[in-house]
Amino acid sequence: MPYIRDLENCIQFGTPVLLENVEESLDAILDPVLQKATFKQGTLTMVRLGDSTIEWSKDFKQLA
Repeated sequence: MPYIRDLENCIQFGTPVLLENVEESLDAILDPVLQKATFKQGTLTMVRLGDSTIEWSKDFKQLA
C-alpha cells in the first residue's frame, strides 16, 4: 500500500489527497479515515491508521 504514507502526511498536515481508480472494495486500512474514527490523546485528536497512530489535523477534510 504505497499510498498510506502519503495519506498519513495529508491527515497530519491538513493537505488534500485524492485516491483515484479505486476498486469496488476499499482496503480495510481506510475504514478509520472514512468513518472519522478519531479519539483524543491529551489535547490532540488522533486516528489509528494501520499500525500507526497519527494526529488528525483540524484542517484535514474528507469528502465521501
